[in-house]
Amino acid sequence: MMFKKLFQQLNFGLKKIGYYYKLRKQLQSSYFFQLTEEILFLASLAERVLPLDEKLKLRLNKIKSEMAKLQELTKDGEFDKVPLHTRLDLKNNLEVSKKQLEETLGFAQPQTKIIQ
Repeated sequence: MMFKKLFQQLNFGLKKIGYYYKLRKQLQSSYFFQLTEEILFLASLAERVLPLDEKLKLRLNKIKSEMAKLQELTKDGEFDKVPLHTRLDLKNNLEVSKKQLEETLGFAQPQTKIIQ
């Protein structure tokens, strides 16, 4: 009975380590560089498609500025030394921003009323 519990704890520990390494591999700087490229593209697309009021224009400029800074950081080898939980939080925040931009673009009015 004691060995069963010991093996269960060992198995749990190994699964946890495996998950950690898998997550660490997923959260490399190349992933963040690609994600920032996608967000920059969506922001540029939003500037061209959406009617820009001052608030939206400022928001898009801020997004583009922050994504450019993040791209510079990901090019540096030091980015991979950022703690894993911090990179995970950053990943979640970037994915939320990307989704919000996609939703914003979904509300864009077509340029013409003619169906093509």
